[in-house]
Amino acid sequence: VLLDLYMPDMSGYDVLDSLKADSELQWIPVAVVTSASLSDQQRRHLERHTCAIVKKSTLSRERMRGLLDLVLRQAERKDAMLER
Repeated sequence: VLLDLYMPDMSGYDVLDSLKADSELQWIPVAVVTSASLSDQQRRHLERHTCAIVKKSTLSRERMRGLLDLVLRQAERKDAMLER
C-alpha cells in the first residue's frame, strides 16, 4: 500500500491503525508518501508500522519504482512466511 497521510474522509494514520489492528491485513506492507512535516512522535509511530516514509517533494519516477519494488519484496517475503 502507498498511503498518503492526509485524505478527505479518513486520515492515513487511521488507515494504518486499522490495517495493523486487523490480523488478516496487518502483514500488508505500507509505505507512506506525504508532503506533511512530521513531528518526532509521528515519525516514530510511522517508522514502527511502515516500510518507508517518503516526502512527496523527493518522489521521482525512479524513486517511485524503488518504493514499489520495496513494498512488493516485503509482500512476497510475508507471503512466503504465511505459507509455511
